Amino acid sequence: MAATSNMTIYRLRDVIAIGPSAIAVVLLIAMQYDHAVIVHYKDEKKPVEVKLIDAAPEPAPITPPPPTPAQPQKSVQPAEPSKPAPQQAQPSQEVVTTDAPSSQSAPVAAPAAPTPPKAVEAAPPAPPVRPVAANLEGDYIAKVRGYLNASKRYPTGREASLQHPRGTVKIWFVLRRDGSLVDSGIEESSNSMLLDDAARKTISRATYPAFPESSWSGEATHRFTTELEFIPPG
Repeated sequence: MAATSNMTIYRLRDVIAIGPSAIAVVLLIAMQYDHAVIVHYKDEKKPVEVKLIDAAPEPAPITPPPPTPAQPQKSVQPAEPSKPAPQQAQPSQEVVTTDAPSSQSAPVAAPAAPTPPKAVEAAPPAPPVRPVAANLEGDYIAKVRGYLNASKRYPTGREASLQHPRGTVKIWFVLRRDGSLVDSGIEESSNSMLLDDAARKTISRATYPAFPESSWSGEATHRFTTELEFIPPG
């Protein structure tokens, strides 16, 4: 029995040797739990925004001006009241106002004598009025038209007797200043060759007077137009 217990102790010698160390470790752990500090967590506050503002520059120190030496004050004497000057009696006289700039009277110049008006020269008599050129030209055209109407002839022949054409021909012609014919032509036809040919013959056959002196000045020739009406004989 004793041998068995000795054997058991021998086997457990490592455990028995570790026992005091384990007890010491347990005691240290227990002591740490006893001194444990309870930490209370508080709600974190919101971060505060901090702005840096430049400090205003300090004003420069004002140096007082150096004291000026005191000047001796002068004694001011009160002014004596001025006495009114005695007014001298002036003789009453009539005041006359003049336009002269100075107080002295200036001699008045006598008014200049009016100059006699100049004699109006009589205008030279106007030259006699010459006849208006437009009237002369109009009279000439009317005279030429009368000559043409007097010299026109209705066409004759078999065609004219069968057709009996009727119409108006507008014809142009150019005259010199002496009345001679330069050229002629049809400006508007009558739609009948017989009447157009009769109008040409009328212009060529007629005689024309010379231009009036004051008409169509500066023109060696002048172009005229006229209408010739042809009516078949009844």
